[in-house]
Amino acid sequence: MTIELAQPPDIEGVRDWILSEGRLIPSTAEFLEELGQALNRTGIPLSRATLHVRTLHPQLLATMWVWRRGERGSQIDREHGIEITAAYLQSPIRVIYEGAGAVRRRLEGPDQEFDFPVLREIKALGATDYVVLPVRFTGGVTAAATFATDRPGGFMTAHLACLDRLMPYIALVLEVQAKTRVLTTLLDTYLGHHAGRRVLAGTIRRGDAEPIHAVLWYCDLRGSTELAQRLEPEALIETLNVFFATVGGAVEGAGGDILKFIGDAMLAIFPVEELEYCHVKARRALAAAAEAQARLAALNEARREAGEQPLACGIALHVGDVYFGNVGAPTRLDFTVIGQAVNCAARIEGLCKELREPLLISGDLAKQIDRPLRSRGAHRLRGIAEPVEVFAIGR
Repeated sequence: MTIELAQPPDIEGVRDWILSEGRLIPSTAEFLEELGQALNRTGIPLSRATLHVRTLHPQLLATMWVWRRGERGSQIDREHGIEITAAYLQSPIRVIYEGAGAVRRRLEGPDQEFDFPVLREIKALGATDYVVLPVRFTGGVTAAATFATDRPGGFMTAHLACLDRLMPYIALVLEVQAKTRVLTTLLDTYLGHHAGRRVLAGTIRRGDAEPIHAVLWYCDLRGSTELAQRLEPEALIETLNVFFATVGGAVEGAGGDILKFIGDAMLAIFPVEELEYCHVKARRALAAAAEAQARLAALNEARREAGEQPLACGIALHVGDVYFGNVGAPTRLDFTVIGQAVNCAARIEGLCKELREPLLISGDLAKQIDRPLRSRGAHRLRGIAEPVEVFAIGR
């Protein structure tokens, strides 16, 4: 595709689009796709463009979005550790993050350079010229943009000047999108998915809470006191992380929401939006418990082979009405569930050790489960007025 310029590109038109329609696009992939098309329409012959944005995420270091002419934008997540791999260390993106004002490489003719491995991949896609520009957020460079063209002779000076002039406007959109993603990630990470969404929706005042019906999960690591005495702090933290990843992964995989870690215990919920479907959430919670036990068994097999002590836990499942919302001091709030049902779940978990059962289900939840259960009797629980019958799996 060859575009000869009779006059400079209409950079003002693209700028106005970014500041009006473009900034309202929530998806970075869609924004990049629309931006590429707008640049092509205005006379800048892009064949490919990418955006690279660093983020604040427990698993991800950065995210990359890719657009090619005639295709939809796509997203590629980069995990922590990518920064020490050859793919990054030999990348022009690294050069930008380390302070370079721009990187340009011609991919045809006598001036072509291939000092970065990715350039051969770009050339194989038909590109003749490639440029990388910094995207400056508040506080410094935390993003980069690449642009490639298949125009014979590569980019013209006017093309590059226009792209450079557009970068501050592109940065405005990307920074807002990036901070929105970071905020959502942090709320999901520290509050849980359902709680985080409620906070973003405006439930932020102390005392803001709503009654919900939920299946409650409470589990506790056995022998943690002995582990704390025997292990160095770093090893203890690693053990807790492995344990929580094992049981927490099972809960999240079944659609549950982890609300908090309390020392070596974990509280989670499976919200019941419609009472007639409570049995569905009960089934999911029970499946999560079975999956957690299976994962723990596999983990313990590996720990035994490594000469490490196996881990055990008790899991309690209950159902009831709770208040879901903010509680705490004026300047330090916790978004959680409170109510008698939460206390009951914790007390039932305490019976697991006494009854030597890895999983106990309250009588209230047992009514929602259509598989054989074995009664372990009614028990008086501290702080609970009436005795509570509990059940184990199997006859």
